[in-house]
Amino acid sequence: QTRRDLLQYFFATLDLPGARAECGAYRGATALLLAHAWRSRKPDFKGEDLYLIDSFVGTSASGEHDLIAVRGTGGDPRREAFFPVAKADISPELVRGFFGEFPAVGICAGWIPQVFATLTDRDWAFVHLDVTLYEPTLAALEYFYPRLNTGGVIVCDGSIFCPGAKKAWDGFCAKRGLPFIVLGNRESILIKQAA
Repeated sequence: QTRRDLLQYFFATLDLPGARAECGAYRGATALLLAHAWRSRKPDFKGEDLYLIDSFVGTSASGEHDLIAVRGTGGDPRREAFFPVAKADISPELVRGFFGEFPAVGICAGWIPQVFATLTDRDWAFVHLDVTLYEPTLAALEYFYPRLNTGGVIVCDGSIFCPGAKKAWDGFCAKRGLPFIVLGNRESILIKQAA
């Protein structure tokens, strides 16, 4: 259901100018789905204006907003990180290999927000955020939302194991008075309105 919802919003932006990005690409499976979806509407699509943004070395360190409640071996409650730091079995080269049909896809390796400095300054039509933690989610929203074209969409995956991402999203939208939609699988959807 989450991928079906993602595709509906992605298709809704294909007539808009601007690039598309997936932040938190991991092995690129969702981005590959988006590339094939784009090709279904544009048969000569080779990946231009589609960017995969990821550290490609795993998750950064969790902050206070990212900790989840767990019980210790003695039953005592405590808070700890769900995701291990920088533990991944991928590389940009491995992910690039999955996109042979889409050679123009941009693979952008680095930590958020520093990786944004490697992007050309441009406008955006669709962004999928799946970075799990508070700091990179907030940094991505602060980077992409001002550059999002009217009618453009930002989708943020949701999970009970990612409380920081939700806090970043809620705080970003509340500070700016931005309405958003929450779908049944916890994805949050922000559609850029005319100023």
